[in-house]
Amino acid sequence: IDILSACSVSTRVTAKTFFPDRFKLPFAEQVHGEIFKRVDNERNKTVIAAPRGWGKTSIVALARMARAILFREFGFIVYINQSETAAVMQTENLKRELVSNRYIRQFFGSIKTRSAGDDEIDEQFSKKAWVAYDTFVLPRGGGQQVRGVIYKNDRPGLIVIDDLEDKTEVLNPENRKQLKNWLYSDVLESVPQTNLNWKVIYIDTLKHEDALLRHLLLSEDWDGIRLESCDDNFSSAAPEFVP
Repeated sequence: IDILSACSVSTRVTAKTFFPDRFKLPFAEQVHGEIFKRVDNERNKTVIAAPRGWGKTSIVALARMARAILFREFGFIVYINQSETAAVMQTENLKRELVSNRYIRQFFGSIKTRSAGDDEIDEQFSKKAWVAYDTFVLPRGGGQQVRGVIYKNDRPGLIVIDDLEDKTEVLNPENRKQLKNWLYSDVLESVPQTNLNWKVIYIDTLKHEDALLRHLLLSEDWDGIRLESCDDNFSSAAPEFVP
């Protein structure tokens, strides 16, 4: 009971308890500690710039989303990646873990997932979406519709935006403008309008000086942090993790 209570409020504890095979190494406080602090805080909009290879996708797309499902934190989760294909692959990995993970089965028993039925949501969204523990999980690619999607009267409570900007497309100023417009006019307009029980987590690697990620980091509306693997003298920010 104590372990489950800790997991219900901590993505870090969830990661180590239920996914020890994925999180084998000790966490680096200078990087991972800052990520965990922000994905679990009470701010509605969180943005994190973090280096590649530091496990940020595992933290947000596996541990954070699993915690939200297992403890029924939100009834509707949207996971967004560069493409719908990439988003589907990540959410399928999460689904597989929920069903087959021996530690989850030990604490929660057998968790069954099912495809979202046409009677529950528009057919165009139900093909790739699924339900676990009565939580609806919808994978989306950059630019795809999120606004207006409702599941059992629920709007998205948790939106995870992971590795959204393509390193080639971000070079085009028109692409950058369209992506920013989509985020503000579609994604951020999809959250509940009558309460503050929602959270958007945007996590990526900085790929351009005019990238959407940089604008969000500079915005006072977002709880943001930029994490780097080393300082200007090439000294590791977390030598115990990456020498």
